[in-house]
Amino acid sequence: MSSERRPGREPDFAGEAARVARDTAREVAMYKAAVDEFTQKFVEKTSNIKNFINIFELEEMIKDLMAKTHQINMDLASHLVDSLDESKMARKKKDDFKRLGIRLRTHKKTEAVLRTIAGPLRLRRYILRPADALSSSRLMELTGQSAVIPLDELLKFGDWPFRATPAVMLEAAYWAAAPEAGNFAPPQAA
Repeated sequence: MSSERRPGREPDFAGEAARVARDTAREVAMYKAAVDEFTQKFVEKTSNIKNFINIFELEEMIKDLMAKTHQINMDLASHLVDSLDESKMARKKKDDFKRLGIRLRTHKKTEAVLRTIAGPLRLRRYILRPADALSSSRLMELTGQSAVIPLDELLKFGDWPFRATPAVMLEAAYWAAAPEAGNFAPPQAA
């Protein structure tokens, strides 16, 4: 059996690249709009000496800009991860498991949310499920899992508790160890 793809089943890389370019251009336009809005507000609030901006208003404007641009950055990262072509990853996994006597079929894409220090990263990825009962029991016996998710393995988050990055888990552990939130003092050297 050849590992070549059948004609007509090639991924549409040009179409996917165009979609990613459109998404990226949209994110850049949103970013520019947020910065323009910030600049316009700043100019308005500093143009009149009688109603000049105070530090509290400026701080709120900065926080608002940071929130808007942060969300744009996370959306862009999600779009880029979603644009990855998983077909080669899935085909390799199917071939690897086929050699072990496990037949996998591609199931629908499902959404996952990764908890990162930067915030939640949403992505959609394919799940490979056993094609029959024998494959299901062999997969469970060999891996302890009921399915294979190639993108999770490549991004190296398949086994993370709560789909949280190590940095998020360390920060959570740090704050969980604090006797009172915000009043945690590191241990003193003896």
